[in-house]
Parts: sequence; structure tokens; C-alpha cells
Amino acid sequence: IIMLRDEGRLEDRNWMHFLGTAQLDWSVYLTAIQRELRKSVNENISLSFDCASPFIATANGRIYTDTVFSKKKMTIRMDFAPDNKLLKNSQIPFPWQSAITNDMVMGDVCAYGPTDTNKIGKIGKTSWDSFSYALMMAHNVYTHIRSVEKANQLADIEYASYSPDWRHWRKLKDNDRSDDYSEWIPRNLLYFNGFVKELFSTEKPMEMLEDARSFLDSCANTRWRKSSHFD
Repeated sequence: IIMLRDEGRLEDRNWMHFLGTAQLDWSVYLTAIQRELRKSVNENISLSFDCASPFIATANGRIYTDTVFSKKKMTIRMDFAPDNKLLKNSQIPFPWQSAITNDMVMGDVCAYGPTDTNKIGKIGKTSWDSFSYALMMAHNVYTHIRSVEKANQLADIEYASYSPDWRHWRKLKDNDRSDDYSEWIPRNLLYFNGFVKELFSTEKPMEMLEDARSFLDSCANTRWRKSSHFD
């Protein structure tokens, strides 16, 4: 991005898109970059990203249930959604709330009863019909968007209190929490916010990127941990 900026390629470009970026920490990283681009390069530029997770989750029978914000991680939790033909016509409220599901009951999702045939005339294994999947996908999309918004809101709250110098960043052992600041967001996000502000104002950005290699590797590696970003 710095190279594109220095070559003058961003001044008349208002949109930059990143594919498949589901992680909440990256929504905060990209927001920080977008703010600096708007401040110093192009006030109309937007950075966007997408992910397939809300749809893949539903296809695998899972639904977004909660979002966790802590000093260790920010993550969207998902669990298996109830799939029970005995719940047909059930008026039990749907347990995970969103703008999509606030007025839903379990009968809205578990549409097929024990002897109901599906669209191809067979008695299937699932109680869900096509609209059930659509409802849960919409819930997952809404929850994902709200989680991204919350992640950035919490980051902004903590930026107001903590502005650690990225030069003081160090790699910590697994159980070492001595470098934590916030109760809600991981420390790398706080370091990165100050880093990216300085990066877009320095006259030697490439030297700064090289000096920050270990820190930036740590930020990038949050995308490739062995454990999933979903619980």
C-alpha cells in the first residue's frame, strides 16, 4: 500500500478490497489503515473485505452464538443449531438474538415434522427447509457485521487510553501477559494503531517496515494459527 501511495496510484482510486478476511482483528487493522489513507492520501477511499464463514457455518449446521472480546483474542463463537423434527410448530423463542431472529421461534427453523416429506418427496434427516437455511445465514451475516462494528468500537475506546510505542513490542511466551493493556482487545491492535499512524507520516516508510518486521510478522500470523478463529 505504501508503494502504491508513493507511485500515486491511490489518489484517484476510491475502493480497495481484501478477499476472505473473516478475522475480527483484521477488521481493526484495516480500519486503522483506511483512516490514515483518508487522512493523507484520498479522503474518499474505502477498504472493504468479505468472508464466506456465515454461509459455510450454516451449511455445516452451525449458527453464530456469541462474540468474545478479551486481551487474548477477539472471536465469534458458533455452535450447532437445534435440528429436531419434534420442534415443528414449536413456539419456543429462538435462543440467539439478532435483528433477524428477535421474533423467531423454533418452529420457524425446524419446519419439517417426523413424517413430512421434503421438496423431492422424501423424508429427510433434517428438520430444516430452504428458508430455515436462509434465516440462519441472515442471522450469521448480521451477527458478523455487528461483531466487526463492536471490535472497532472497543478498539477506539482503548486507543483513547493506551498508545504504546510499537518499538517496545516484544514476543511473549504463551502464559506471559505482562504486556497486556486492554481487557477487551489484544495488545497487537494497540501497537498497530500507533504504528500505522507513524508509517504514513514518516519520510522513510520502508526502513520503518523493515525495523518492525518481527512485530508485523506477529500481526500477520494471527491469520494462520493452527486453531481456528472460531470456537
